[in-house]
Amino acid sequence: MAKSSYGAISNDEAKASSSDGLPLLLKKEEDNTSAADEEERGYTFLHIIIYAIINVIIAVPGLIGYASVIFNHPSFQSHMAELAKLVIFSSLVHQLAFTLFSSLSFAIGTVQDAGLIFLSAMANTIANVILNDGGSIDEVISTTLVVLPLGTAALGLVLMLLGKFRLLDIVSYLPMPVIGGYLAFIGYFCLEAGVALCIGKPMTTISDWAYLLEPHSLLLATPGLLAALVLTIISRKAKNDAVLPIAMVTIPAFFYLVLFLCSVTLDEARDSGWIGEETPPVPPRELIHLVDFNLVHWSMIKKCMGTWVGMLFVVAFASCLDIAAVSIDMGKPLDTNKEMVTVGASNFMSGLCFGFTGSYIFSQTIFTYRTGCHSRLVGVFIMAAYLFVCVSPINILSVAPLFFLGSTLIFIGYDLLWEWLIDIREKLFLMEYLVLLTTFVAIQIIGMDFGILFGVVVAVIDHVASTTRISSLQRVIKRSRAVWSNDHWQILQLHGYHPSNPKIITLELSGPVFFGSSQKVMDEIMEEIGLSVSEDEIRSLTDASPHASTHISGLRRNSMKRIQAKPKISLPRYVVIDVSEMHLLDASAATSCFGQLAKLCEKRGIFLFAAGLLPRVEWMLRSHEVSLKFEEEVEWKKSILLNKEKQNGKLILFETLFEALEFSERLLIQSKSKGRGHEHLLRSDVSQMNSQLVGSDSNHHKLTYIFTNILREELSEDEKTLIDGIEPFYEETTFRAGEPIFQKDTHPDAFYIVLKGTVAVPRDRKRSEKIGISKPLSSSNLMEQSLSMSNLMAIGDDDTGLISSFHNVGGIFGYCDFLLKRQRTFHAYASGDGTVVARFTSQSLEAMKRDDWPLYPSENVQLQDQLYSDPLPEEYDLHYLEKLQLPESYECALVWLRLPKTASTTVIRRFVSPLAATANFHLAEMSPNTCVTHIGGCTDLWQGWETNKSQWEGIDDHAIAPPYGVSYNGRSNGNNQRCFPDASVKGKLSCWEFDSNHSTLFYGPNPYNRRQKRRKKKNGIPIIPKKGNNTFTTAKFNLYPNLHTHVAIDTSLFGWLLPQTPMVFSTFRDPVDRLLSSFHFGIEFGGGPPGTVGKCQLPGVESVEAWQSRIISAREVAALKDLTLYQQALREYLASCENAVDNAYVQFLDPKTKDVNVALAHLDKYVIVGMQTDVDESLERWAKITLWTCRHHPRAAIIGKALTDPALRDSRYRESSSLANGTADQLASPTIDELDLDLQQIIRRLTAGDQVIFQRALQLFEEQGNWFKPKQSEVQHTTP
Repeated sequence: MAKSSYGAISNDEAKASSSDGLPLLLKKEEDNTSAADEEERGYTFLHIIIYAIINVIIAVPGLIGYASVIFNHPSFQSHMAELAKLVIFSSLVHQLAFTLFSSLSFAIGTVQDAGLIFLSAMANTIANVILNDGGSIDEVISTTLVVLPLGTAALGLVLMLLGKFRLLDIVSYLPMPVIGGYLAFIGYFCLEAGVALCIGKPMTTISDWAYLLEPHSLLLATPGLLAALVLTIISRKAKNDAVLPIAMVTIPAFFYLVLFLCSVTLDEARDSGWIGEETPPVPPRELIHLVDFNLVHWSMIKKCMGTWVGMLFVVAFASCLDIAAVSIDMGKPLDTNKEMVTVGASNFMSGLCFGFTGSYIFSQTIFTYRTGCHSRLVGVFIMAAYLFVCVSPINILSVAPLFFLGSTLIFIGYDLLWEWLIDIREKLFLMEYLVLLTTFVAIQIIGMDFGILFGVVVAVIDHVASTTRISSLQRVIKRSRAVWSNDHWQILQLHGYHPSNPKIITLELSGPVFFGSSQKVMDEIMEEIGLSVSEDEIRSLTDASPHASTHISGLRRNSMKRIQAKPKISLPRYVVIDVSEMHLLDASAATSCFGQLAKLCEKRGIFLFAAGLLPRVEWMLRSHEVSLKFEEEVEWKKSILLNKEKQNGKLILFETLFEALEFSERLLIQSKSKGRGHEHLLRSDVSQMNSQLVGSDSNHHKLTYIFTNILREELSEDEKTLIDGIEPFYEETTFRAGEPIFQKDTHPDAFYIVLKGTVAVPRDRKRSEKIGISKPLSSSNLMEQSLSMSNLMAIGDDDTGLISSFHNVGGIFGYCDFLLKRQRTFHAYASGDGTVVARFTSQSLEAMKRDDWPLYPSENVQLQDQLYSDPLPEEYDLHYLEKLQLPESYECALVWLRLPKTASTTVIRRFVSPLAATANFHLAEMSPNTCVTHIGGCTDLWQGWETNKSQWEGIDDHAIAPPYGVSYNGRSNGNNQRCFPDASVKGKLSCWEFDSNHSTLFYGPNPYNRRQKRRKKKNGIPIIPKKGNNTFTTAKFNLYPNLHTHVAIDTSLFGWLLPQTPMVFSTFRDPVDRLLSSFHFGIEFGGGPPGTVGKCQLPGVESVEAWQSRIISAREVAALKDLTLYQQALREYLASCENAVDNAYVQFLDPKTKDVNVALAHLDKYVIVGMQTDVDESLERWAKITLWTCRHHPRAAIIGKALTDPALRDSRYRESSSLANGTADQLASPTIDELDLDLQQIIRRLTAGDQVIFQRALQLFEEQGNWFKPKQSEVQHTTP
């Protein structure tokens, strides 16, 4: 936000530099003590007087300028002296309120710039309406001084209510770019008003700038423009707090000195326009006599109401940001709502005293805070000074130079315009910046009220247009959790989930789907399914739906594309769409997207299912008849399973994804099982086991029988007897419908296996503790209500009633929490009466081990025992690690965020390589030249496929050969993105292909790998090695690794490939040092999504080695105090490689949008922080976390020994991998302060966001250090 004392300041600015560039708050030379730790320093009565005087000197000229802004209509000019004192008196009332009520003893508050334009607009409206109706100037003044204070008091009352009831979030509905456009207009308005004050003529339109074409007016304005420029430079560059107040005193003093030396009297200066007209003294009683209630036009209140609403939003918004900025600079939390009550009280009091809107003045408040003079007496003496100015017979406008008073306004205008038209460009997206400019221009053209409204409309349109791109669709590989017989499982493998021609496909749809994005979503779904639409179908859909016309062109265009593309082998039979992450669906999208899609699928024999719907989405689909009514849907599902019903052109809904998949699997098995009855196909095999219990003496199967069915093979009698031996080691428990089996955040004393019925796992909920039965929908139990009521459940009255998953017979749940000895991470409830589960406790497992049960997993236990008993260093022993606060939520899967020039070589040799080697991790080197595509996107690296197909015949190893084949035209279900080779990219090239059918990333033969010879044809096309050649570079890993199938990702591209609960390790260093080190080494790349990472060309050289030689020479010369060559190279590097070094931490943490807030969120959520300055401590922490997280890994003992190898400790590789070449001691490393000013500014700009990341990383490094302290329960308390 605006960095003037009279405006608001953004959180980002305050984080980056709490004082840098503030007009009325100057940056200190050195401040090694954080604001949070700064103690109140000793002060005397003299200190209080001095700091109060400084605040008054800073404020009073600006307040007089504010008066000229508010009352800029010509009708107010004859009373300007009284009105200026009224503004100062209003500031006295604001200061009184802050002194009495603020939690900050050093708070400073006055009339603020945020409401100026609104007050001016209301004053001008009142003056124009009354004068046009034949009213007098006295009527104008009386009405204005009643309506504006009433608006101020009403605003204060509303702010108090918002703060009291903690409703301040409502102000966020006004978009920040619109606020920015308004603040930029304030800057322009202050600039215009300041120039008008200098030349003594009113300026209200752009055409009035023509006054400056007059020589005399230009002469009067020039000193004000130059003085404002001096004040702006001082505010941004001065190192001492006293410089600005001294300058503000010096400027008028210098003016009077010039008059004295030139023998010019005040009257002569006044006649020339340098000083205001002499007016009679203004006694205090004149302020009271300004208002005559008999002359007030009360009807003007209604005319100003719209402007008042806008003022409410803007003043509240600016005040919130002022409070936040004060809090950030102090390093201490402030209750925004409580402080807003104080702001409201000050405005309410000011309004009752015929005053105007105000708030905290950020810069003056922080100035007083940093002086250490934390006394409310400062505010008392400021009020005394204001009172003296008000009661003094001297009219400041009659004695002070007009150019000086005008320069204070111009100074504010300069700063606001620079902040909101220049500096802000680097902090907003292009469209947001255009919204800001649009608002700024619109206010100029159509007025403030309609200009702001127009800006809001443009922002809404931009939001709608942006939101249409948020919704995303992706194809995933998922199966139900039903247990099928071997025959049925084979049917599903061969038909349902065939690798190249699956009959069941699953799509995940996330984000909002509404009228703006529905066409895009429908096109993507049709493309994934492989649907093409004929002209007749388009016309029929248009007739059927009133919304379809918006999709005609899109359907026709995409249908032609699909006709031209290579057709699929066949269409799927069952399409399941997981919409659990689709939080918005409007009526237009419901009918024009899903309604049309269901009809198109019906004509091609495709069943379309949706799962995981939010209640409002389900209501929308059912109310618009896109889906059946609930009761009709249940009956249809029963009938279709009995083969008594056909497709109905509707979207069929399911509670969970796995339910929908199980229903699809049943239908597929039913269709493929010719000549057999249908009833047995209505259930999975575990459900059939339940049905066999009806009429028997037992009410559920034994666990041994369930195991036998799950194994899908006949067991011998000896094997059955062996399994029967498990019965003494578990206990059976029966639950009623809705009864909790266990609840979240409780101790995991056992794990469970379902013997009868169904167990439901609801989505995370906060308050509800009870579960009740609602409507039956589980497809697994539509035909056996007496057996396993797998129902849709309503989880209390205050929740959504949505189920995350069901566990049917044979399902195991609660095991991970039990194994990891962590608190339960979910709730589990019985779905129906008579649900029976087998309960295994730790005592049960101990009994198995003690009784030497033959199937007890003794090998894993021995591995764990071995790990506990291996002679690891004491601080790495698991008994020691158990006592620490180490997090439980990470998987044993390494993700390394490899930030350039942050001890990368040391991390590789001491941590990444030992861990990857001993854990048998696949190490995927995601380099800057890596391109990740769908299958068929890497054909430039598979040239041998087309010319030498015989080489690949019979190969079905996806890690070696392209699965299912690729071609130059690509596959119809891939994006066929071309990646490499690329003539503009040099060095090692890599191409990875993501197979959505397997959720797996393949790295096939790489002819550019350094370890194999480059064999090329005459035309330069690489030849794929023949079958059997051991020079293949291959890798294969799943995106979501499970225990013992881990993945190591050495990545510079954050957020592209991450496990579900990853350990992301990364080291950090000071951003400026990192940038200069990148310059020394010649780093050529920054962050970005795979395949889009831009690389720069090092200036003037052909290779990194040549660049390093150049820098070594420049640094050797720099050691002789000559920085010319060094700075020349640095300028060239920053110009050529700006994208590579521009806020690298932000780029790598958020490669898609490069937003510092997103990067901060990723840092907090994922990263385990290390510091290059403390790399030994960092690597020791990482080793302990890894050892604890991987303690169940089969090679845990070997991993532990590798990570604690004494030979690796205290090893440093930075110099050997940098440019030292034996001359490191002779090479200079200039600091940023030694560089030219322009280079300092460029570097600070390129590291501003990184400084925010680095400061948070420092905090996280400190916070995460608490993980390595003993748990509170382990601390031994002794009595003295």
